[in-house]
Amino acid sequence: MQTNDSITIDTDKEIRIKYKNKMLTVSIHDAERQLASLVEQAASGTAFIISKAGRPMVKVIPFTSDTETPKRLGFMVGEITVPEDFDQMASEEIVHFFSESKG
Repeated sequence: MQTNDSITIDTDKEIRIKYKNKMLTVSIHDAERQLASLVEQAASGTAFIISKAGRPMVKVIPFTSDTETPKRLGFMVGEITVPEDFDQMASEEIVHFFSESKG
């Protein structure tokens, strides 16, 4: 079932909305005119769809940050030491391993 309703977003401006599958749908023309208000609405938790010529184009959802803290570079500074020659360690064994002929 599809109903056409009108809601007031600003005190002096109205946009037409449609509810399809219980999701607010706004035409791209109305979205252009009321972008700031629609972004505020999405940020407050109400997702909506922007359509063009009646066809859904994008779904706008509120941004949520990840609960995990991103890993930081340098978090173990001072806790480990790296030998000066770490890039040359076991080089002879590695060369020997790769240069062995298979027969």
